[in-house]
Amino acid sequence: PLAVFFVDSSWEILAGIFPTYWPVLAFYQNLSADPRWLVSLLIGFAVHSIYLAILLKRFQRIQLD
Repeated sequence: PLAVFFVDSSWEILAGIFPTYWPVLAFYQNLSADPRWLVSLLIGFAVHSIYLAILLKRFQRIQLD
């Protein structure tokens, strides 16, 4: 999540695979009065949902064994 504050290039998008990146980016954009903060927040919800779905499937597969 700290990449939002220290990296100022297109490389920071690579940090988007980490679920904590998007909420921190949305918070930072909101503080900076950037109107794209809501988009970042929605992407964050989507990334978290994807991770949760993957982990839920793995958990259910383990429980069946």
